This record gives sequence, C-alpha cells and structure tokens, in this order.
Amino acid sequence: MSVVEFREHHLQAVGPSAEPVEGPAIGRLPAAETRVGIVVDAACDLPESFFGSPDIVVLPVSIQVGDTTYIDQHSPDSTLRYLREQDGGRGVTAVSTPQSVADMQSSFIERFALDYDSVYCLTITASRSQIHDNAMQASLQVLPHVRAARAAAGIQRPFQFRVIDTRNLFAAQGIPALALRDLLDAGPPSRDVRDRLYQTIDATYGYLVVDDLGYMRKRARLRGDRSVGLMTAMLGDAMDIKPIVRGRLGTTTPVGKFRGREEAWHRLLVFTAKHVQRGLVVPHVVVSYGGPTSDVADTSGYRKLATVCENEGVSLHLCPMSISGMVNMGTQALCVGFAAAEHSPDF
Repeated sequence: MSVVEFREHHLQAVGPSAEPVEGPAIGRLPAAETRVGIVVDAACDLPESFFGSPDIVVLPVSIQVGDTTYIDQHSPDSTLRYLREQDGGRGVTAVSTPQSVADMQSSFIERFALDYDSVYCLTITASRSQIHDNAMQASLQVLPHVRAARAAAGIQRPFQFRVIDTRNLFAAQGIPALALRDLLDAGPPSRDVRDRLYQTIDATYGYLVVDDLGYMRKRARLRGDRSVGLMTAMLGDAMDIKPIVRGRLGTTTPVGKFRGREEAWHRLLVFTAKHVQRGLVVPHVVVSYGGPTSDVADTSGYRKLATVCENEGVSLHLCPMSISGMVNMGTQALCVGFAAAEHSPDF
C-alpha cells in the first residue's frame, strides 16, 4: 500500500464527460465553479468563529455519563453544561460514541452531494478513535448515492471526498484545519493543497498538560491501559506534579513534568513562544483549555505568547477544550498545537 493510500482515502465520482476541476476557495466562488467543504470531528479544538462558516461541518460525538447524555458538536452551551456538571473528575466513567457509519453517510449525502464538488474530512488520530475508520467506510458507501443524486440534478462535475488522518489530538487537530482553510482561500491546484496539507500534518505537535493524574489513571484503566500506575498517580497528585504529554504522528509520549499548574503552563507557553520566534510551518497556534479560557488568558506565559505571536504575524487561537478532550484528559487540562520543524521538548 502506498503512503498516500494509507494517509488518505480519496474517492471521486465523475460524470460521463467531466474533467477534473481545480482551484476552489471555500464559501466565496460562484456556484458554477468548484465549492469545497471541510469536515472535522468534535474533538478538533478551534474557536467558535471557525465553525461559523457554512462550509464547515462537525461530526458529533455522543458522551454518556451515567444517565446523562451530552452531544459534543462544538456547542458552547453543551460545553459549559459539561463543565458545570462534570468538573472535579465526575466525568471519569464517561463513554464516548462516535457518529455511526450510517449517520455519517446520510449527513454526507444531505450536506455535500449537490452543493459541493470537493470535501476534505480531517479526523482525530486513527490510533485513538474509531472516527477515522467510520468516516472511511461512510465515504466508500456514499459514492453511488452521490453519483445518482448529481446525475439526477444534471451535475456533470467530478465529486471528490478525501478522508485524512490528522494523526493528532484536540488543539493540534486544529492546525491542519486552519492550514487547509488558508490554502483553499489562496486557491492553488488541489494537488498542491493536498501536498502542503500533508506537510503541515507531519510538522504538527500537540502538547498537553495533564492536571489530574488520578483521573488519567482511571481513564486509562477503563481502556485496558495500565501504563499509569497507582503509585505514580498517588505520588503525582500528592506532590502536585503536572505531566506534559506530546502528541505527534499518531503517538502520545510523556516529555516533561513540573510541580504545579502555574509552572507547567508557564514552561509550555514560553516554549511555544520560542518556536513562534524561530518560525512556524503555518502561522497559527491553537490553545485549548478544559475550563474558563480567562484562566489561561490571565497568565504571564499566555501574555508573552500573545505578544510574540503578534510581533511575528502569527494568529493565536484560544478556545475551550471540546467535551471529548475533557472526557479523555480531564477538566483543567491545557493543550497547545502548532506546526514547526522537528525539535526536542526542551522546556
């Protein structure tokens, strides 16, 4: 299997006399030209303004905590409700259920078959979720229905649907999505968009500060993962140790630990500012937090990062962590995503 086939599932429905159409920009071209949609899943952390575009679709995740159900679809009200009701580790037994293949298929047909010619579906890393596999299956099954609907409507242009594994989590998922939006706005040929998107994915790093080791241990045990031992969690909580975990290329690895939330956050945010000064692959940094974002914005580390980003022409995006992120990492977890040259975590 080729590298491209592993990384991306790409289907194309072509009419009898159609030629491929290149160079879309989302939400700004006439209907006769190619229109492109972007699909992300609920775990992708980005500000609400990103999801306000009519060309952005979110794949929802159902979260069950006891008898209570939350639908994670980047609704600020749902996120605040989860924080209010499940803060303090009460969501540790939550069960996450991604959208089914059948529901994805129906959503793709209804949303994209007639109004769009190209769709990019960016998912959370396939190594940690069923979402990518479900999207792959749905995209395969949707093709005949899309072809029939477009033929009945007299649409001869090709239809392309790409399912792409971002190989990262939460705030770091947001970096490829922002890069893709920028690329589509610039309007290069689709092959260039794809190649540059892959370059961004390969360069994207996610750094997470875990606030509650005991919570992480309980979540890991529910998944059958015993890598976080009882003594480690107890000692960590007793000494207020905050680990930093790095996500990259489908793997997560502990890369540092500091005593106290303030110290861990400051180290990570200043570390990020240094990489902004060195130069990023794409001019975006995403910071997501499992709590009120003012907790982050008021810190000296974040203010330094904001100043550096402004000086370097980099967009800094601060947003609430998704319910999916808080379920897996715990409330008060902090995640930072950016794309940069390969580096060591020298906090």
